Amino acid sequence: MAPEQEAFYALHWNVPRSELSMAAQLEYDRLRPAWERGETRPTAGELEAARLAWEGRARGAGRPVTGDEIRDTTFLIVVRGYDVAQVDDLLCRIAAEIDADRPIEPLIDNVSFRSGGWARGYDVQAVDWFFEQLRLDHHAPAGMTQDPWRDLAVTAQFTRTEIGDLAGATTRQARQELRGYYSVKCWKARAQDFDGLPGVRLRWEWAGLTRRELRTQEKQAIVDCRGVSRLTFGAAGRRFALIGDQLVDEAEIPSYRPGKHGTGGARIPVLHVVGKHYDHSPGGSIRFPDQGQLQFPVQATERANAVMTAVDEAGNRVARYRNPFRPLFRDPVEITVHPDWELTDQRALALAISAGWLRSYFSTPGGGGGG
Repeated sequence: MAPEQEAFYALHWNVPRSELSMAAQLEYDRLRPAWERGETRPTAGELEAARLAWEGRARGAGRPVTGDEIRDTTFLIVVRGYDVAQVDDLLCRIAAEIDADRPIEPLIDNVSFRSGGWARGYDVQAVDWFFEQLRLDHHAPAGMTQDPWRDLAVTAQFTRTEIGDLAGATTRQARQELRGYYSVKCWKARAQDFDGLPGVRLRWEWAGLTRRELRTQEKQAIVDCRGVSRLTFGAAGRRFALIGDQLVDEAEIPSYRPGKHGTGGARIPVLHVVGKHYDHSPGGSIRFPDQGQLQFPVQATERANAVMTAVDEAGNRVARYRNPFRPLFRDPVEITVHPDWELTDQRALALAISAGWLRSYFSTPGGGGGG
């Protein structure tokens, strides 16, 4: 992508200057005064070429993760967290391997950290998520165009530059200040950040004693769920039953025989539900037959400021969930879906199934709170 193309793309679509290459930043500075005066405007063809070039770059390798970025990474300090010294040591060794352009997989594969008891350490969810994403690729998530969704924070992860002396939080006061800082970030993510995200707005809400619906802003139900102990879902004129960890078309249930490899001769299930969120553990994920996957990390210091994000197998943030400010059992769950993420029937079913997980994240096993 030529620097001038990159600069024109950024000016036209309000991409931050910091997202550009160094050469494009110089072009951006040169073109911006005339652009703001309305004296410089590319043709429609030039704009389209810039858009295609930018999106082609976004589908490529993405923004490389550098050793300095790894060294600058840190996490929230919590009770029953991972050993801080162990995690920091691994971060330093990974950064050195990246600086030397050597593979980092041998360092990450099968890694384990000390935790347990009431010892304080790094937030387990944030650390596990960070290394899982790093294992997938040494690059930032790619696949969607540059937009406000791309770099959404999804766990209690920070940079040392960002939090300064609070990195490591070795004293009680520092830990409290760090938690307070993170709480403010969670409230901001739940409020203005959520409201400002472009996308499709949905609501998961009760429509009867045992019936819930996933509705559009126009109140159109695109998925309905019936039952309590045995759940069935309807979408596009078809009904599906959740049997074990598999969502199956009800028309196939008479011949459905779960076997060693999942379906025992029946058709492939619509999706697989793996685990569930509970007791402050984001243990649920959804897998699709085409090898696609959604995971649902949670950001929160309390129930009221919680947000949950659906992240696909490539690291793209594709949906964001929030409860009402004072969530009661039957209050709706609000969902915003990325505008470039096609809302197929299969994906709508996945959103409906996962909608209650933000509430159950704060429940203990057997304590209810699904919704």
